[in-house]
Amino acid sequence: MNTNMMNGGRKSRPLRSQCRYIAHDDILTKYHAKRWLWKQEKLSHDDDDDSTKKHDCLSNHTPVDVDDVTIGIQISSWFISTRASTIAHENEIELLTQHLEKLANEPILHILKTNTSENNSSYENDSMTPPTIHIPPTRKRRLCLPESVYFDANVNILHENKSIEFSFDAISALSEWSTCHNHLTQSNNSHDFPPNNKEPKKYNNNNNNHEKNYLSSIEVYRGVSILKSIDAPLWSQKIIPTDFNYDWSFSTPYSGTTITTRLHQENNDETTYSFDWIPCHESGMDMTLLTDQSLPILYYDEIKLFEDDMHDNGYTSLSCKIRVMPTCLLCLMTLFVRIDYVLVRIKEVRIFISFHHVDQKNDDNDYHSKKRRIWKDITWRECAWNQLVPLGLPNHIQAWRLEENTALTGKELQLHQQRIQTMIRKLPMIELPSDLPNISYFQC
Repeated sequence: MNTNMMNGGRKSRPLRSQCRYIAHDDILTKYHAKRWLWKQEKLSHDDDDDSTKKHDCLSNHTPVDVDDVTIGIQISSWFISTRASTIAHENEIELLTQHLEKLANEPILHILKTNTSENNSSYENDSMTPPTIHIPPTRKRRLCLPESVYFDANVNILHENKSIEFSFDAISALSEWSTCHNHLTQSNNSHDFPPNNKEPKKYNNNNNNHEKNYLSSIEVYRGVSILKSIDAPLWSQKIIPTDFNYDWSFSTPYSGTTITTRLHQENNDETTYSFDWIPCHESGMDMTLLTDQSLPILYYDEIKLFEDDMHDNGYTSLSCKIRVMPTCLLCLMTLFVRIDYVLVRIKEVRIFISFHHVDQKNDDNDYHSKKRRIWKDITWRECAWNQLVPLGLPNHIQAWRLEENTALTGKELQLHQQRIQTMIRKLPMIELPSDLPNISYFQC
């Protein structure tokens, strides 16, 4: 869903995140890069009276016109931009909730299978579409949004000819999360399974059998599952059934939005569409480029998309980091979920683009051998709480506390975050849904 459609088409001035770094203009020029500026005249009248804050969005490194706002950099043939955001307003939350509930309650499309092979072959020969039926859910499922949704926040990577674009934003991530609920049981009643030809996957990991949450029996669809807190059995005896039965960890399978545009020369019309990444077995991310400390970082930012404290039962957040160097860029989207005394879950998506490097792994005889590959790596990790100690990891909440911690500041906070990243790499990897390859690439 388009954010402009939800907020009445307003064009608010981009906010600069507190984590943003951009190199001096002389360094950018040295490596044939430059600032990408957002023009002040694009502001609506509602935003224009806030002139006292115009300087807040400007880079501290080099003065630019007051009417311009640096939103990213341009390097090689790419425009890279980031945008921070305030928390969604009440009307935006209402519209987004309606949108997500609509997706979560859409009828499931089923293909009616015939009993005879003769009828099946007739569809193939006549290029006919088999009959379908839309089966509505048993009753409407209600959803709640994360406590903090950064409505306008996004990370965007756009090719100069606008033929390809990669982006990460909260609305797309939550939309994909809500759609998965069509395939999950609406209530705890055994007869209330969704009308699928195939039941959703169950947790099939011996490590995931928490004694009070029974993870081994929880149904999962594309990584989305309806888990309970540690004291859920007590509440279930006191609270009447509710339609708010959803994945409150917001564990979206979202791996970013990729859109390509082709121009039809006959009528100069553009066709915009999504495409599938090509799966492969070995990543082509060039670690020598990423670890080359002889080259400066030209642009860095970290953007929060949404976060929630799970009613003081844990913490979940979706964030995106991007680092641009003279030779390449790396974008990392991370979903972090901690349900206290239940599990720790991490979903990571990496996109790597080399600006000047031709992939040497391409076959010389391949038609695409001279084309640049854009790489995407996806990793999901998960561990039940009672299996942390056997893995040599701490099982006290403070060790896994990634949310803002006022008790830690400066270097202590940085060391704490580094320790969490080290612990995350020790968590066991879990299998991805069949439609999400671990490693894939795109030719451009």
